[in-house]
Amino acid sequence: MLYSRIKCPYENDPMPNKEKLIKDLELSILKMQQRLTRLKLIPDMNAFIEIENEKIKVISVKKPKGQMNFSLDLRLLRRILDSQSHWNNAEIGCHTNI
Repeated sequence: MLYSRIKCPYENDPMPNKEKLIKDLELSILKMQQRLTRLKLIPDMNAFIEIENEKIKVISVKKPKGQMNFSLDLRLLRRILDSQSHWNNAEIGCHTNI
């Protein structure tokens, strides 16, 4: 069997509502910023996630050393936000585009 013919579980999900996805992503960003502050972690790069040609700022720093742009299937992003999938697994499995 060819792996290219095997569907990932998220590929069977319906496409999520863009507005709700962005709203939930923004809430997730706020929670991440709180954790960064609590853990005293200071990012040094700006990060964006692209949703249907719209860049959503995930991390913004005053003097960035660079910028990272991520894109991934919106169904997988929905699963990540709902804690059904994990970001690290999406990266390791090459499901994100950087």
